[in-house]
Amino acid sequence: MTANGRGRPERNEPPRDSAASGQPGNDKPGNDKPANGQPANHQPGNDKPAADGGKQAVASPGTSSQDRWLRRLAAHCWRYPSLVLLALGGTLLATAVTAVIPLIQRNIIDNSILAHKEPIWPGAVLLIIAALLNFAGVYVRRYRGGRLSLDVQHSLRTELFGSLSRLDGARQDQLHTGQIVSRSISDLNMVQGLLSMVPLLLGNVVLFVASLVIMAFLSPLLTVIALAVGPALWFIALRSRTRLFPASWDAQQQAANVAGVVDGAVTGVRVVKGFGQEDQEIERLEGASQWLYASRVRAVRLMARYNPALQAVPALGQVGVLALGGWLAIQGSITIGTFFAFSAYLAQLVGPVRALSALVTIGQEARASVIRVYEVIDSRPVLTEKPDAVPLPPGAPDVELDDISFGYVPSEPVLRGLTLHVRQGETLALVGTSGSGKSTISLLLPRFYDVRGGAVRVGGYDVRDLTLDSLRASIGLVLEESFLFSDSVRANIAYGRPDATLEQIVTAARAAEADEFIASLPQGYDTVIGEQGLTLSGGQRQRVSLARALITDPAILVLDDATSAIDARVEAQIHATLRKVMAGRTTLLIAHRRSTLQLADRIAVLDEGRLVDEGTHEELTERCALYRLLL
Repeated sequence: MTANGRGRPERNEPPRDSAASGQPGNDKPGNDKPANGQPANHQPGNDKPAADGGKQAVASPGTSSQDRWLRRLAAHCWRYPSLVLLALGGTLLATAVTAVIPLIQRNIIDNSILAHKEPIWPGAVLLIIAALLNFAGVYVRRYRGGRLSLDVQHSLRTELFGSLSRLDGARQDQLHTGQIVSRSISDLNMVQGLLSMVPLLLGNVVLFVASLVIMAFLSPLLTVIALAVGPALWFIALRSRTRLFPASWDAQQQAANVAGVVDGAVTGVRVVKGFGQEDQEIERLEGASQWLYASRVRAVRLMARYNPALQAVPALGQVGVLALGGWLAIQGSITIGTFFAFSAYLAQLVGPVRALSALVTIGQEARASVIRVYEVIDSRPVLTEKPDAVPLPPGAPDVELDDISFGYVPSEPVLRGLTLHVRQGETLALVGTSGSGKSTISLLLPRFYDVRGGAVRVGGYDVRDLTLDSLRASIGLVLEESFLFSDSVRANIAYGRPDATLEQIVTAARAAEADEFIASLPQGYDTVIGEQGLTLSGGQRQRVSLARALITDPAILVLDDATSAIDARVEAQIHATLRKVMAGRTTLLIAHRRSTLQLADRIAVLDEGRLVDEGTHEELTERCALYRLLL
């Protein structure tokens, strides 16, 4: 997509199956991290890697390659052995009964109808029993096979989400919403559809082999004629496989791009309407949809070419078999019952052949889906916890930034040799020009990213030596962009402490000066807010976010311009409460408003990632020209 978001998305070139790469063509999102530390808003379809060569957010294709995807999926199925065995048992039972039925019919025709050697009722009873057994086998196969496919789908979806939640800041910056939504919904549905077909496909394979064995026993000559079309079928299947997989992959990539366009338009609906750019978003959607349409048409065209061929070729063999078989029956070389049974087995081969054609098409789509899902599951964070990491001791620790250097892109450093120390229980305010690294510090403290040089210490421990759970549990983080879930106000405030009582929730809301407006909502604390809290004002969202941080009773409080959208009267009330709340806590304030500085014991001035000066408001006003300019 062009830089300004207009026009069509770039075309994702799928891998060539002959190379067995199994990876998406241009599914490498760039590392477009802005200076303020917030993830970049990637445009759907802009899947080219950044100039810095940023790594993919998903694993390399080697972990989900052509020779592994099927084995991995089979191993995943084997986590539910009882369902696998029952589904296979039902399949084998139904297949065995289906294979025996023509032999029973042959015996009835030759010995009961034509020769009158046996009564017809024993054969009829056997056919009734066979029908009942076939029903039981098919029922078990469909029910247990369906359960298996749903269980595996649920397990894969859970693993995919778990993998996403473990990614660190650098990896999360590379995610494309449309791609993730597509892989967690559409691709997993495709995998579930494939798995639901597997018992039937296995049954068809067994039926195919069993029918050939019995056909060879009945008439070797006719069997050879029936198998004469085999090489043609094999050639068509291989030919279609090399073409359908890239077409399927590309179509799924384009579907993900469409999902990304829709997600961006829905999430930013107020911006779209505010700038009157509805037509532009429609054009973007039309552009992405045109690529999707072209990819789908390409896949459909290939399916229309190969599926009829796979079904027509066996019909040619069937004509030859029936002609020769009829002549042999007239000549007396085979019995009428044998000819009838052979014809029945020949008809039964049509089902496996059709299943083969379905497998060739659906299987290639499912293969692409499995690989795409496992790419996300296999993704690993760059930032990991040490095996010997220790928990952070309780209490209000000090915070030290020791000569730290950091940049979201290595060639573009944001912090350059910054050294700061926040004493235990002290409140330090950070001020500086835009892009000076203030918000970046708030993301380094809970270790969303690792510094490239120096060390961040909390309570005397390097954050890389601490367990992530204990470190992040000790920090109450309120970002400038207040994200809220589409849930009740109660659930949003208690998010970091799910077991909180209503009394504790109300206490945190009062501390954030949010109780009054929450009580005026239609259902009070049980009111469900809109997507990302859009039904609340900016100031209301910030107050709910502040209450969410306070309810966890953090030892360290990080406020990234947490009252920027709040009017002066309410801000003064919040500040009065915060003075009590911050007592005894180590607090880091990222300030853009002069009123916030009144809460700080000390103020640090940053510029271009370096410390310019630090001191009290009076000291800095007297000696720091940049501080006076910022005010």
